[in-house]
Amino acid sequence: MKCIIVATVLCVLAAANAAPTKEQIEHIRKAHEYCQSQEATRIDENVFEKRRNGEKVDDPKLAKHALCMNVQAGLQKENGDINVDKLREIVSDGTSDLNLINPVVEKCSKKEGDTAEDAAVNLIKCISSHGRGPREPGHH
Repeated sequence: MKCIIVATVLCVLAAANAAPTKEQIEHIRKAHEYCQSQEATRIDENVFEKRRNGEKVDDPKLAKHALCMNVQAGLQKENGDINVDKLREIVSDGTSDLNLINPVVEKCSKKEGDTAEDAAVNLIKCISSHGRGPREPGHH
């Protein structure tokens, strides 16, 4: 599981053209461990393996896990509201080009979805559609 998390971090930071720091890897590892320790957000190892292999997985806990990870990262609040400052920090990691940063922040800072979990999934999809962050829920 830990190697999947580290691989995800590397992909996220590669998309942002940045080398991962030990602190970033450790922070994501701790957030993931916390989310996995909670019954409501725990994902079976097989789900992560399937997602990593490109299989489509329909697990209702994926969205809950995505929200948990985003909350632990400070990217969202429990109600799904987006922390625009943290979003800007994540999107700008590895670049100072405002032509790359501002359009992503403008588009992705709008909370979309009927639930906090939907908002988390949509936020991840938005960021990754611009090549600036995690790929999709279940990306560990």
